Amino acid sequence: AVVSTQSTGYVTELFGLESGYGHANLQKFADANNTEMYWVATEIVKEKNHIKRAKLIKQFLKIAIYCQGCNNFNTMFCILSGLSHAAVKRLEDTWTRVPGKWARAFEDLHGLLDPSRNMYKYRNLVNNAPCRTPMLPFFPVLKKDLTFIHLGIDTKVEGGLINFEKMRMVSREIQNIRRYCSTDYNPHTAHNFHLTDKKSDTTV
Repeated sequence: AVVSTQSTGYVTELFGLESGYGHANLQKFADANNTEMYWVATEIVKEKNHIKRAKLIKQFLKIAIYCQGCNNFNTMFCILSGLSHAAVKRLEDTWTRVPGKWARAFEDLHGLLDPSRNMYKYRNLVNNAPCRTPMLPFFPVLKKDLTFIHLGIDTKVEGGLINFEKMRMVSREIQNIRRYCSTDYNPHTAHNFHLTDKKSDTTV
């Protein structure tokens, strides 16, 4: 959805304009984020066996780490949001069965959700990614940055003239989004983080 959205789609959505271009893809992408998060939480909660639940959590953590290595930060955060859902976090007996290494991995990844200092940890992760493109950044943060510019700066200046400085700032943000998606996404050739499973000695 992000790749298929033209620059005009972001402008249309941000300024609430009626346009032939529309911004349906952006809404679909936002809805998909919620669907992914609730899917993760549902898959865990509906499993009645504590041991199997713990294995599910471990498997989702493996996927989240793989997504991080592929610069797919959006899916990574959706998985972490599902694992952090109140319905999952309250399963204390299940979490005690998650191997210590994976519990620590969750805490490390969960720290990236820290909203303090304007999501500093996440932004630092993005800025220091081994390969900047292709990348699927966390969509809510992209939307927040655009909304902050739009609501914080007047669209028109004194005399009713268009505030071109604001337009340049909006343009830069949209160009960054487009740049992230400027090359084909192939997870098989993306940089990979390595976390070894002790029992099978396989690398994620």
